[in-house]
Amino acid sequence: MISTSNFSHQCKTKMFQFSFTNFYIKKASGAQK
Repeated sequence: MISTSNFSHQCKTKMFQFSFTNFYIKKASGAQK
């Protein structure tokens, strides 16, 4: 069984990775243009 705090930490980590990846892709696409 997963603890609530651990689940919340995983969600925050995934959201951070998603936002960071999205920012990196936008920055890369902007540099290509």
